[in-house]
Amino acid sequence: MTPDDPSPLSPLPVELTHDEAPVSAQRPAWRKRAVVLGVIMALVGGAVALVLSRDGVPSPTKALAEVREFVSDEGTATWVSTSESTHAPKAGDLGYSSSSRSRATGELRLPDRAHRVVDAGDYAHELILNGNEQYVRSAGSRTELAKEQWMRWTSGDAAPPMGAIAAGAVLGNEGAFAVATAAGIMSTFACGAPLDLGLLFSKLASPERVAPNRIRATVKLAEVTPEPVRRDIERLRAELETAKADAAADGEGEDLESFDDAVPSLDGTLTVTIEYGPGGRLDLLVFDRAQELAVDRSTVHEEVRFADWGKPVTIESPDPAQVDRTPDIDEDGLAEVQKRYPVMAPTAPPAGWALHSVTVEGSHADSETCEAVELEYASADLAEAMAGPDAEDEPPVVFLATVAPDCEWLDHLLPDMSKARRVRVGRATARLVAETEDNYYSYISEGLTAVLELNGVTVVASSNLPEAQFLEVLKSLAPLDLSKQTIAPPYGG
Repeated sequence: MTPDDPSPLSPLPVELTHDEAPVSAQRPAWRKRAVVLGVIMALVGGAVALVLSRDGVPSPTKALAEVREFVSDEGTATWVSTSESTHAPKAGDLGYSSSSRSRATGELRLPDRAHRVVDAGDYAHELILNGNEQYVRSAGSRTELAKEQWMRWTSGDAAPPMGAIAAGAVLGNEGAFAVATAAGIMSTFACGAPLDLGLLFSKLASPERVAPNRIRATVKLAEVTPEPVRRDIERLRAELETAKADAAADGEGEDLESFDDAVPSLDGTLTVTIEYGPGGRLDLLVFDRAQELAVDRSTVHEEVRFADWGKPVTIESPDPAQVDRTPDIDEDGLAEVQKRYPVMAPTAPPAGWALHSVTVEGSHADSETCEAVELEYASADLAEAMAGPDAEDEPPVVFLATVAPDCEWLDHLLPDMSKARRVRVGRATARLVAETEDNYYSYISEGLTAVLELNGVTVVASSNLPEAQFLEVLKSLAPLDLSKQTIAPPYGG
C-alpha cells in the first residue's frame, strides 16, 4: 500500500441501538418505515503520509496506515465492547438525567459477515449479518434470546449498504453509530448503515500520539456526516418547524420544543482512540462522543477490544424454521385478545391491498388509554411505492382499532363526534366525521373517522379513501381470521 493508493476495507455494518423508546410506539408499520432513513457511509478517504520519526517509532499517521492495512489483510476477528451513555440537562439547567450501560460480544468475517449479541441488563439483542441478509431478535435477557424467533431483512441483490431495518454488528452501540449518522438519537428510527473502518481511519486527520502504542484524533460530527444524512436532517427539522408554526397559528399553544431532540443534530465531536500492537494489529478502539442536543447534553464512551485476528470464523444464517416471516403481525397478542372478545377486520379490502400490521396496545390508566387491537391495510406493494421518487406523503390506507368492551376513556380518544353523520354500513350504523387529527387511533392528517358498534365491541376506523370506498370496506367487517387474510411481505423481507 502506498500513500496514493490506500487499500479500502469492505464495509462493516453498524447496529443502530439506543436506550430510549421509539419516537412513536403508536405509529403503524408503514409510517415507521416512511421515516426510516437510508443512511449510507460515504466518507471519502485521502492520502496518508507515511512518515517515520527520527527515533524509529512510526509517526501517528504512519501507525494509522499500518492499522488500516492490518485489518484489511487479516479479515476476521472476535471482539468485546462496553458502552456507557448519558443524557443530562445542559449546564445550569434543570431536568431529567439518565444513563445506561451495555456489553456486547461478537465475531466478524470481512467483507460481509458478522454476529453480535448485546446485553443491556433489562433487554438483550442479537443479530446475524450474512451478505445482504440481516437476522435480528430481541428478548428481556440474554438467556431468553434462544426462545425468540428471528426477523429477516434484506438489502436487495447487492451486498451492503444494508437495508433499512436493524443493520449492524461490530463497533458497538453509540460510537460507531455516531460516525455513521452523526447523531446517536437517530438510532430511534432503527436504520441501518455500513461502516468502512478504512474510510473512518482516513477521516482521522492529524492524529496525535498519547502513549507508545496509542494514537488519537478528534473530528466534528458534521465533518463525517454523509450527504444523504444531512439532507434527511434538514428535512426533518423543516417538518418540525412547520408543525410548530401550525400549532401557534391554531392558537393551541402546543409546546413542541421537546420534539427537538427527536431530530438529529450535527453539533458535537467524536474522538477516536486507537490502541495497536506489532505490525499494526488493531487491539482497541475507543469512541468518545459529546453532543449538544436541543435540551440535553449527550455523551457516550465506548470501548471495543479485538482479538483472534486472522483465525477462522463461521457465521451462518439461522434455520429457516426459526425465522418469523410476519414480524409486523403480533400473532400471540392477537390470540390472547381473541379469547376475550372478537377483533373486527374487513373481509373485502380494496383490490390489491393487504394486511400490513396487527398491533396489540395495552390499557394505561395514567394516560387514560384502552386496550385495543390495531390493524393497518394498504396496497400490498406499499413499501416499494413509499421508496419511489413519486412516493406520496400519505398513501391510501385504512386503520382499524377494535377497542376493548370495558374501555372507560373512549370519548377522550375520538375527535368531536357531536356533528357526526349516521350512515348504514352493512348490519351496523356508523357515526362518520371528516376528521382524523384528534382520533387517537388515526395516523393520517386528513381523512374520515367512523365509529361503530359491532359484535359487542367498538370499532374505530380511519381512512383517506373516498367516502364511498371507505364505507364499502366497513361493510365487510367480520371477526378477524388471519388464515383468510392476505398479509403483506415485511419491509425488506
